[in-house]
Amino acid sequence: MPRVKPRTYQEHLEEKEYEAAQVESRRTGEPVDDILARRMELKRRNAEARDRILARRDEPTTDTYHPGGQHSYFRDLIASELQRSHEQRVFDATFGGSDARLPGALGELFAASGPVDEVRARLATVVEKRDVSSADPGAAGFLGPGYLGDLFNTAARAEASLARALGLQPIPQGVKQIDIPRLDTGASASVVTEGSAVSETDVDAASQAGKIAMISGKSDLSIQAAEWMDPAFDAVIAKDLGKAIGAALDAQLIAGTNANNQTLGLVTVTGIKTAAYTDASATSQEFIAKTWAAYDQIANGGQGVADPAEYMTVVHPRRLAWLYANPQNAQSIAPRVPGRLVACAGLRTALGAGTNEDEAFVLLPAELPVDASSGPGSVIVDENSLSGNMEVRLVVYRAVATGFGRAPAAICRISGTGMTAPSL
Repeated sequence: MPRVKPRTYQEHLEEKEYEAAQVESRRTGEPVDDILARRMELKRRNAEARDRILARRDEPTTDTYHPGGQHSYFRDLIASELQRSHEQRVFDATFGGSDARLPGALGELFAASGPVDEVRARLATVVEKRDVSSADPGAAGFLGPGYLGDLFNTAARAEASLARALGLQPIPQGVKQIDIPRLDTGASASVVTEGSAVSETDVDAASQAGKIAMISGKSDLSIQAAEWMDPAFDAVIAKDLGKAIGAALDAQLIAGTNANNQTLGLVTVTGIKTAAYTDASATSQEFIAKTWAAYDQIANGGQGVADPAEYMTVVHPRRLAWLYANPQNAQSIAPRVPGRLVACAGLRTALGAGTNEDEAFVLLPAELPVDASSGPGSVIVDENSLSGNMEVRLVVYRAVATGFGRAPAAICRISGTGMTAPSL
């Protein structure tokens, strides 16, 4: 019996392309040969546009994305996604597009972006510059051109002050949570006299995993705003989305529930140290004394170190302003708290019976890892959620997980009536 020669991958693609053309022909009445010829022409134009822009990408040009340039990255991204949503999705996912024309009114609305093949070629240059492999440059896993990513990161760091202070490590590949074993009871050591037994303390191991939280921020734009967008407005969008991600990140590090898609926040860790500050007429010096009481609990709690410089004191911005605005006789202008003083807007301010108390933390950062996905973030264009209002949504997301559960005795939370909203 003769052997059947297996089809090559190219032959398989050609067969799928022909079948897709037959489906379109039955729907539109256009001859199959004409459809195939039109799609072949589209591929040729896309390749020419891509080669043309790639050849000039290292030269001063108005065709690529840069500060003060002619083209808006986000406008191109939106135009490409709106076009893509009107194409044959199966064919588009396999072959890269069936038509270079934006449908109906969208074609007129996004005239400023130019032909779709030019738009996608420009987007492709960003992929190559960042060495990111993606079959769909319109929804790639990075935040656009390098300068926009830098602006996004700068804004995110400005808001995520606690995350920046603790430092971010890459999330390991293929994990769903960060599970680091901890020692609830540590080993012991002592001087040994001749013939005596060695000091022995059996370790007690446990763990509290930090689940991975996907933090996202969004910016909604009307179709008209996207069409007439000044390219310089890209920087505004990147900064705004960065601030949103940064604020949400710090809020997770403080109070993430470790459930319902959240990670493990400081207040949720089982077994942390606490310091009660109960006072109807709080003073900044009394608060500083509580931070040192918190340091004492950690340093003498089995998971701390003696050097105060290794610690971090985290307060809300209103508490920091109060510390500097109300120095006491025994206090220098710079509040003398354990380690580095960090202001974090993610701390809660509606606690207590009067819902007007904030909180503070003294931490040992070396024992409290935070893992996050690499890069500035990923951007998605959502053209469906707000289509009824002629709007599109830009969504940026980043994954984060904490290993706070490995060292609960490296965390001390300060709370109580002495933490009511201060008067400045």
